[in-house]
Amino acid sequence: MNWGRRTTAVLLLAHGSPDSAEEVPEYLKHVTGGRSLPPQVVEEITDRYRLVGSSPLTHWTVEQAIQLEKQLAIPVYIAMRNWKPFIPDVLRKMVRQGIAHAVIICLAPQNSRTSVGLYRKAVESNGGLSFNIDFVESWHDHPLLVKAFAERLAIGLEAARREATSRIPVLFTAHSV
Repeated sequence: MNWGRRTTAVLLLAHGSPDSAEEVPEYLKHVTGGRSLPPQVVEEITDRYRLVGSSPLTHWTVEQAIQLEKQLAIPVYIAMRNWKPFIPDVLRKMVRQGIAHAVIICLAPQNSRTSVGLYRKAVESNGGLSFNIDFVESWHDHPLLVKAFAERLAIGLEAARREATSRIPVLFTAHSV
């Protein structure tokens, strides 16, 4: 889209995911900050990636950006900390396109050193940005997010209960490739 003179934008940040199993070794180098992993670990993660085909993270991040751009009528960019499009590349693009102000949202809603902290560091380590930023630190307890989680959980529980013969436990866990 041609945004003309609009100078405020949104930047969505996510972890990133490789596009294919063949890219997993390179991706893991980014995740570990360049440190090597034992070959058997890389092979195991690559095999797991092959089993699921790919990660939908980039697809859904792009879709979120498209929908947000339609709602806000301002440019919405996406950048990944550990894969393409990388944060520094997108920041340079924003500078070239004349962005003067960016609201930055890490798509990990909880604020911690290993989530938002690393994303913020990745943005701020690209000194010389010619635009101001407002970094959304945490949105894990936003009522609409809590409502969305509760609704999705209720749908899943209802489906499981229809097939279950006993009580269904709920376990909250982190993702894993």
